Amino acid sequence: LLLLPGFSGGVGYDLHENCFLTPLILWLFLGIDRRCTWLTVLSSLLILGVKEDAAVYVAILALWLIVRALLHSIRRDLMTGLGLFVLSLLWFLLVTDFLAEIGDGVMTYRYQNLMPPDSESLLDVVLTALLHPMKVVFECVDPEKIHFIALTMLPLLGLPLLTRRYERFLLLIPYLLINLMPDYVYQHDIYFQYT
Repeated sequence: LLLLPGFSGGVGYDLHENCFLTPLILWLFLGIDRRCTWLTVLSSLLILGVKEDAAVYVAILALWLIVRALLHSIRRDLMTGLGLFVLSLLWFLLVTDFLAEIGDGVMTYRYQNLMPPDSESLLDVVLTALLHPMKVVFECVDPEKIHFIALTMLPLLGLPLLTRRYERFLLLIPYLLINLMPDYVYQHDIYFQYT
């Protein structure tokens, strides 16, 4: 892990709150894998405490757990997944509302390439993804982003894409959502902390 360009480049730039996401997400996977409720809850809460958009990671892991539970009839994973999904969704709504009231709001300008003109709503990004999926694909395969994909996937020999358990492809959503969909240059540069 320490030798991966996407990991070592980002943590070497500066001390940023995103640097905590990798170990916390790995702890969440460990808690899920070991069926350790306290570790799963603790790591989820710590991830949510990093920043407002970190709820995406918990929500996607929860969605993966739900789909996995439905496909393989694992009741415990279904309950865990539903709990984590509700927790992350509520936390995201509370934090974004708090930031809109007290601060400058969330940084929606990073997704301006997927929003209609004069829009600042993340719901418009969701609508664009649903109604115009080729626009999302177009934005994800920009030449700069192809270079990013190569630097993040080739050291892993493309292994995240090789699986017979198709529910695992859900775990690639943050990669697309955080790194490839936005037009903000730092999101798809391995030398910055967003990788």
